[in-house]
Amino acid sequence: MNDAKVASIYRQILNASQFYGVDSDEFINIDFSDINGTAENEVLYVSWQDEVGNDHSVKITEAGLDAANVVNDTLWLIDNEGDVFRMRLFLMQRVPIKVEWDARLDVPLNTVEIGA
Repeated sequence: MNDAKVASIYRQILNASQFYGVDSDEFINIDFSDINGTAENEVLYVSWQDEVGNDHSVKITEAGLDAANVVNDTLWLIDNEGDVFRMRLFLMQRVPIKVEWDARLDVPLNTVEIGA
């Protein structure tokens, strides 16, 4: 097992803000357990609810991280049952807010901009 690869992939997932399950076409939740260098160690518990309210989940072991592949912007993992699980990672970033305004340049919002 490539411990550096496992640690790198784990760290990237851990540092993401949102996770998207490609095959389920849903944003997913992930619970984490510590990596310890053991192939059978389950380190990710992935869960989501489909469009009709059914709950789904998969577990990813360190071996599943070791078997990971990246295709374009999608991370391909192997779950604890040997099936492929594909996901994308997203990072939410803070948006700076303007703190000074020039009243001469301000224009009132129209109804499209405020969601009315």
